[in-house]
Amino acid sequence: MTTREIFLLVQEELYAQNVDTEITEDEIVWTDHYGAENSVSEWQTAVSENGWVAWWLRNDVGNDMVKIWKSRDIVITWHPPLNTMGQSSLGGRLQFFENFLMIRYYDKHGERIFIFNIHTLNKTEIFMIPSKFKSYDHTLFIGNSFNSQVLKITNNTDHMEKEEVDEEYMKSLNLKFD
Repeated sequence: MTTREIFLLVQEELYAQNVDTEITEDEIVWTDHYGAENSVSEWQTAVSENGWVAWWLRNDVGNDMVKIWKSRDIVITWHPPLNTMGQSSLGGRLQFFENFLMIRYYDKHGERIFIFNIHTLNKTEIFMIPSKFKSYDHTLFIGNSFNSQVLKITNNTDHMEKEEVDEEYMKSLNLKFD
């Protein structure tokens, strides 16, 4: 799916709310019913192999959201815990890993990283700077390039579990980071 197609999805959702938008090559912008400017930039979108689409919606008074488009009938809205003290945020980076969506953003507390399960709608915050990823059997392994720390996030039907493992554990499963 192209950036333009993603912007057209956003525009279609806003059209139902009687909101006019302006689409440029790398951004869609509109003013909401409260007078706040909103935008979605090209670098704040992600597309999964399953055809799901996600975007970070920036709001100039800090009322940002993440939208996940699963199908024409299902659009999920998540309000990330974001403290920008009423100022606009820098936005967030989004990336899919099978049925997981990783969301990275900065607020007054520093960098925050959440893993969101698309199927169960569970989320968990991680407290390390990830750089390597491997998905295996409903589990996401997140590694850090600076040390051998590995975080294992297991998706259960009602919650997500996270635990620290080491690369030896991954070797026992015959898994390697790509």
